[in-house]
Amino acid sequence: MILNTAKSTTNYRCGRGATALTAILLLFGFEASATENGGSVWPAGAESVAMASAVPRAGQTWFYWYTTFYFANELDDSHGTAVSISDFKLRVFANAPKVAHNWGVPFLGGQIGSWASVPFLYEQLHLPSGRFTKFGIGNCNFVPFTVYYHRGIYHWFYELQFETPGAGYLRGASLNIGQHNMAMTPGAAITISPRRIISEVGVRADYVINNPDHATHYHSGNEFLTEFDARKELFHGRSLGNRGRVLDLGVQATLPIGKLGGMAFKWERDTLVQNKPRGNTLWFQFVISLHH
Repeated sequence: MILNTAKSTTNYRCGRGATALTAILLLFGFEASATENGGSVWPAGAESVAMASAVPRAGQTWFYWYTTFYFANELDDSHGTAVSISDFKLRVFANAPKVAHNWGVPFLGGQIGSWASVPFLYEQLHLPSGRFTKFGIGNCNFVPFTVYYHRGIYHWFYELQFETPGAGYLRGASLNIGQHNMAMTPGAAITISPRRIISEVGVRADYVINNPDHATHYHSGNEFLTEFDARKELFHGRSLGNRGRVLDLGVQATLPIGKLGGMAFKWERDTLVQNKPRGNTLWFQFVISLHH
């Protein structure tokens, strides 16, 4: 069994006032066709809050930090039934710093920006044949061109992303980090923040164009991913996310850091799983503006 896993997160909401749990709804994440080992260079389902509003303004540089821990003791087949694999356990711990800058250069009514993110992952896989561990760099995101727009309560952007192969790939290994192919991903998102009946509502769409894996000669199909979120500050909540064939349920708490940024804590449980491990994900996300 060859299992490639790339777990990564991105999202935050810098709200005002006390810490609040949030209600988040993510829908319609799906793949247009098959990908190698069922994985993806893009962390579908990660964008759950403030998709287009938690971005730098003109001349600003923002620093983001994402931490996630994923653990699973079960692998489900295409019917959602657990596959009998003795001693199967999967553990993934990841940290991903990200830096985004708004150049303030006008373009079609918006402002040009750029960002880059590099995920560092430690993975541990238990199989009947033994225990396998690996540490390395996953699929990095480099975005030289983003156009940000802000009009009152409306925020949106469109961008062109480039994803690199996971580092340290070994053909035939029981465990590899990330997908071993380049990809190009045009994407766009919009967030509306009325702040009255609902805190925000947003949608994001990305189209992943995969290049072939030159080591295995497998050419993953392209992927179309959409995510929708609706958020209101509550004292209790739930989070729904669809990543391929996984529906995630959980809760998220956000905490502002004055006017400089904020942090979020999140737990998700995999449900309705097909052809993937069934487990839990713990997230910590942090963002701060480097311009006071």
